[in-house]
Amino acid sequence: MLITEQINGYEFGILNYDDAQFPELQSVIHDRFVIEGYINPLPEREIRDEFITSSIYFCAIDKAFERIVGGFRMISPEAGPLPMQNEFSLYPGIKNELSLLSPNEYVEIGRLAVLPGYNIAECLYRQGWKHSIAMKHKVWTISADKRLWVLFRRYRGLIFRQSGEDREYLGSVTTPGIATLDELAHSMKEKAPRFFSYMNGPTPDYLYSSP
Repeated sequence: MLITEQINGYEFGILNYDDAQFPELQSVIHDRFVIEGYINPLPEREIRDEFITSSIYFCAIDKAFERIVGGFRMISPEAGPLPMQNEFSLYPGIKNELSLLSPNEYVEIGRLAVLPGYNIAECLYRQGWKHSIAMKHKVWTISADKRLWVLFRRYRGLIFRQSGEDREYLGSVTTPGIATLDELAHSMKEKAPRFFSYMNGPTPDYLYSSP
């Protein structure tokens, strides 16, 4: 794993499919999705799809227990269409918006999973945000249930535009969304300035806590 930051007893970093710790992260994602009722328990404790090898994964390690306690993935369309493009009926304007971008300019974020009792989701998103800025991504897309949309907007100021029709996907009614990084930066700064500072500042010495 490539360590990107150490914050208040946690290591944050980037995992790839062939890293030795990847199965542990997969089990964390699986277990959280079971808790949320998105899936039934799987014997291998792994949620597999066609994007598993072409994604990068941001994860958090509790240094006191030396175990992975959360993570999420980022998918680039360089290996093929994103889940949002494959699984949802997108609005014509969104299809046109994506067609004007090169494959290295937009990504999909998803599969956020944090074990109960840990308050690290915002730190994980910070890692993805910093990575996207470094890679010069222009657009984030999501495929998420409405509960996550509400949390994004209310506590983090992350406002996405709906990009297509809702549908049942991975155990819940899911809505696809899209936003440029400039749009997200503006909405964070306006709706959640404390979170904006946390996402864009130097390495913090504390874990962010939503009000």
